[in-house]
Amino acid sequence: SKDGKTYTYNLRKGAKWSNGDPVTAQDFVYSWRRTLNPKTASQYGYLFSGIKNADKIQNKKATVNSLGIKADGNYKLTVNLEQRIPYFNLLMGFPVFFPQDSKTVTKYGNDYGTSAKTQVYNGPFTLTGWTGTNNKWTLKKNTHYWDKKAVKLDSVKFSVQPDTSTSLNLYNQGKLDMSQLSATQAKQMGNKKDMISRKQSSNYYIAFNQKKKVFKNLKIRQAMSMIINRKTLANKVMGGGAIDNRSFVSEGLAVSPKNGTDFTKDTTAPASMNYNPTEAKQLFKQGLQEEGLTSLHFTLLNSDGSDQKQLSEYLQSALQKLPGLKVTLNNIPGRSILSRQA
Repeated sequence: SKDGKTYTYNLRKGAKWSNGDPVTAQDFVYSWRRTLNPKTASQYGYLFSGIKNADKIQNKKATVNSLGIKADGNYKLTVNLEQRIPYFNLLMGFPVFFPQDSKTVTKYGNDYGTSAKTQVYNGPFTLTGWTGTNNKWTLKKNTHYWDKKAVKLDSVKFSVQPDTSTSLNLYNQGKLDMSQLSATQAKQMGNKKDMISRKQSSNYYIAFNQKKKVFKNLKIRQAMSMIINRKTLANKVMGGGAIDNRSFVSEGLAVSPKNGTDFTKDTTAPASMNYNPTEAKQLFKQGLQEEGLTSLHFTLLNSDGSDQKQLSEYLQSALQKLPGLKVTLNNIPGRSILSRQA
């Protein structure tokens, strides 16, 4: 619409789920309402913010049926926003906004999405061989895909290796066609022809458990931020495979249409993001006093990849320079982290 607050999408007729059901506008309505339902506790529910009533639904102040999305027949979808979101069309490419087949969700209940057999697909491939816990599966050509004639591959085999050393060895043995490298491995590889280096838009940050009263103390959080030397972390610990970022938006992701200036250059980072160990120790001491504490012990949860273990060890070393702070590390498989966080 002219005011940028209403989006209308005309869906492709003939698109089907892998069970033969048609993909309709109602599948999007059902999906969005299900995702935003507080009972679902979606990790990405916040991405719906800005869509009419989304925040109210998340905060249990409105029902899911009041969400600003409507199916006009089977193939027309209308979305109403509370304010302009210039990047809204790009946001729609994020998986959390994809449709869901209500019949399949109802059929499998709590088991929905926990294995290849408890899902349906509307893309060029279907998933087979994934039990929910194993690290090997296969993508097979979807016979119900609307443009299946354009799909050249019959199957794609995946073998996930949590350890990059194992992955690289399998690649060198010809057992893998592609392997992701750690920062250390990339340095050792030098300029080999088969190594491809590319930028990835992602951010690493520490998420504090707000259910613990001590982490609601601003001074304690600021102290932990200021004791971390981000340049050392990016250049030495991560082997130059990261940059010292001062924004939740990654450098190179967005530029001003007026002068081409990177978005991160137009933002002002808070002082607490600057490395200042002296002030960090003062703030931490003040924060502990405000909470009636003389020391603090917490567990830092992270995934168990080799790079992430190095990252955790550096953070443990840096954070424990704050007098009275002890950090225990717990590196677990990535798939277990979301359930632990919830």
